[in-house]
Amino acid sequence: MKEEDNLPAHVAASSAAIALLQQLRQRHGPLLFHLSSGCCDGTAPLCLRQSDFHPGASDVQLGSLDGVPFYTSSWQAQLLGDVSLLIDIVESQSDSFSLEAAEGIRFIARTVETR
Repeated sequence: MKEEDNLPAHVAASSAAIALLQQLRQRHGPLLFHLSSGCCDGTAPLCLRQSDFHPGASDVQLGSLDGVPFYTSSWQAQLLGDVSLLIDIVESQSDSFSLEAAEGIRFIARTVETR
C-alpha cells in the first residue's frame, strides 16, 4: 500500500461551485482540479481540461467533486492533516490558467476543520 492510500478524502464543494463545474464540463469536456503550490496561481484550485494536465508521480487524489477528480501534491496533502477543503466561488477578474477565470469567477478553497 502506498502512503497516499492512507489519506482521507479532504474535499467538498458548495452548490454554487458544483453548478459552475457542471457548466464548464458541458463546454470543455472532462475536467480535473489541481491544488497548486506554484508561483502563478499560488494555492488556488485550478480547474483544467483532463487533456491539458496529467497528474505527476507525486500528485495524489484528495477526492472528487461531482465526478471531477481533485489532486494536489502528496506533501501538500500531508500538510492538510485534519483540515478539509470546501471549494467555493467568488467574483474575480484574475488572470489565471483555470477555466472559470474567463467568466469573471474564481474557484477558491476554504478550510474546514474536521475534528
